[in-house]
Amino acid sequence: MRYLYDSRFESEIIREGIEMTKKKGLNLIDTASWSDQEKWDLYLNELIPLSVMTRKKLRGYVRTHRAGMIHYSGVLLTDNEFFVGEEAIKKLKEI
Repeated sequence: MRYLYDSRFESEIIREGIEMTKKKGLNLIDTASWSDQEKWDLYLNELIPLSVMTRKKLRGYVRTHRAGMIHYSGVLLTDNEFFVGEEAIKKLKEI
């Protein structure tokens, strides 16, 4: 299980997710230094297949609508699903 965040765009929800991830000993990954290619690789190879299997949309949550930019802020990835924002916090509380 991995919690992805971007340290350039922190919020209260992100800070809460970081804190919970550290307490539970899960992988915590700061994507601020990732190249665009690294972000797209994760998006294409892991998130899109998970999105199709779970029928959850990515546009507007991970990928911006117009510019197509990818932001991994508060994304919890499991082996078979992903959670974003408050949904990720809720899942972290269940673990």
